Amino acid sequence: MDPAPSGSTTSNADRPSVKALQLAELLEHIALFLADSRSDIKRAGLVCKAWSPIFTARLWHTLDLPPRNRQTAIVALLPRYGCHVRSLILVGQFDQDAFFKSCRNLTLLDLTLAPLNVESLSNMIKCLPYLQVLRFNACYGMSLAWFSPLKSLEYLQELTFMNDADIYHDKTILDMNMLDMDMDMDTLDTDNLDTDNQDMGNQGSSELPEGDEDFNAPSPDIVFASEDDEMDEETYMDNLKPDYLGEFLVARASTLRKLNFEGSDVLGLKLFEAYDPPMDDTEVERPSSLVDERPPVLALRHINFSKTSVYRTTLVIEPLLRQCPDLEVLDISGCIEESWINFEWSILSQNCLKLTTLNVSGFIELDNDQLVQVVRACLGLRVLIASQSNIASKVLDAIVDKWIGGQNPFLELDVSWCAEVDQESLEKVVHNITTLKRLNFSWCQIDTSIFQRPWCCLELEGLEAQGLDPPSLCNSEDVEWAVFKQLSRLRHLRRLALGSNEMRVSKDRGFGLLLADKGTGQCGLSHLECLELVGHEDLPLGQAEMEVIADGFPRLKRFHFGLNLVPQEMQKWLAERRPDIQQEENVVYH
Repeated sequence: MDPAPSGSTTSNADRPSVKALQLAELLEHIALFLADSRSDIKRAGLVCKAWSPIFTARLWHTLDLPPRNRQTAIVALLPRYGCHVRSLILVGQFDQDAFFKSCRNLTLLDLTLAPLNVESLSNMIKCLPYLQVLRFNACYGMSLAWFSPLKSLEYLQELTFMNDADIYHDKTILDMNMLDMDMDMDTLDTDNLDTDNQDMGNQGSSELPEGDEDFNAPSPDIVFASEDDEMDEETYMDNLKPDYLGEFLVARASTLRKLNFEGSDVLGLKLFEAYDPPMDDTEVERPSSLVDERPPVLALRHINFSKTSVYRTTLVIEPLLRQCPDLEVLDISGCIEESWINFEWSILSQNCLKLTTLNVSGFIELDNDQLVQVVRACLGLRVLIASQSNIASKVLDAIVDKWIGGQNPFLELDVSWCAEVDQESLEKVVHNITTLKRLNFSWCQIDTSIFQRPWCCLELEGLEAQGLDPPSLCNSEDVEWAVFKQLSRLRHLRRLALGSNEMRVSKDRGFGLLLADKGTGQCGLSHLECLELVGHEDLPLGQAEMEVIADGFPRLKRFHFGLNLVPQEMQKWLAERRPDIQQEENVVYH
């Protein structure tokens, strides 16, 4: 840039604007940057009295406590520091009175295997009116009756009611010394730490209960749900339980964005039953709020009904989807029960036009004609997960046609274990959709000659192509070279799962093409973080191949390999050369 002429001046208007941060704002940024290191946060909080409140709040912002951390020590600290806790994750039994009364400003509560009932749930809600995210994972006594008290959570945006939680693994035990600031603050005025000990904001009209309130008062209007016995439809309809779920959704219609029912059931009710017209001409007293005699539009963006049991989808699932015009993510994977066979797919193309992600894995009765209509109608659809389903090639063709027609980018396709997808349709996908980020076509009767066709999806970050058949027409000697040459062009790959029991993973057959080569300018797979290999059982990896893995993938963190593919001595060699790589041998072969 040329210097300004001598004698010229620069006006303030010409100078770039710089926003000056106040000390408190700067400290907030620092505390957020140090969020992963409790020891650093604590040291920063001990610098001086002015810094203490900000770093103490960050230190206590999130508590993720395994059962062994449910000690008297931390409970004793809650009355002083619980006001700072915003996210609380608990597993198993815990002192509800201590945690809920002390952590009144919680916005996220995640409970796994916790014993609760409607009464204790009602008391929890009285104590925690500001909850925005509430997750129940396989809690004891879970029933649809729980939804009745949840209606009063004015700020609730996400609710998980999951009965399929992963096996809990014990987490790192918190050091109590990292939480108690007083242990090292003898010279500081600790009154500063109590400045935030008041309810968050003054939002809404909800008031927290006083400490002497009766927290065990019964809720006589609550009736626990019980499991349904097998019955015919007439008997089923005559024995419907109260529609707690529908009442909850209506109450939270404008705030709730995410609903997760994974592994649970919605048996024994008819959603929005209160809005049903009377079956005869008799006068039926209806709530005054039902002026339109139809449910309100729901603000839901994300719905997960994976592995969910229903008596009929027409009773719960379809009425719900009709009220979700802004729905973006729908997961109904693993719904293999007969009651899902007649699911009305046209609802998605008629009512959920903003859909971006659809997971139908495990469906063996997909209506492919209707699914094609969904692809065409939902212009923003960019993720389709259909593993182990009867999805047909016509759906893939519709995706390609939409992309060629200039619609929004398509990002992810999973058709693994799908026997009705042919190679021609999949070749159209890799040849045309340049925006694709993740692709999985493992174990779906595709052969390795697909790698000899031109690929345009060079921005792939994840590729899974295991269990491929051998090509029938091309020279088998050239198969591996074609595969690895194509892979060497996918420079953004972070995850790669490749091979079959007939594929030879050898440096002499092209595996070395994945290495970076400064001489030729070849970048290699330098971003790869996860590698899964299946290979010819009679041709295990030798040192030449292991050197490619050790030297060619500097960011690799996980290496998963087929049974007997990597000899013990080679595993030991890699462990010494790259101790940062986690090695896993597949003990079950598909």
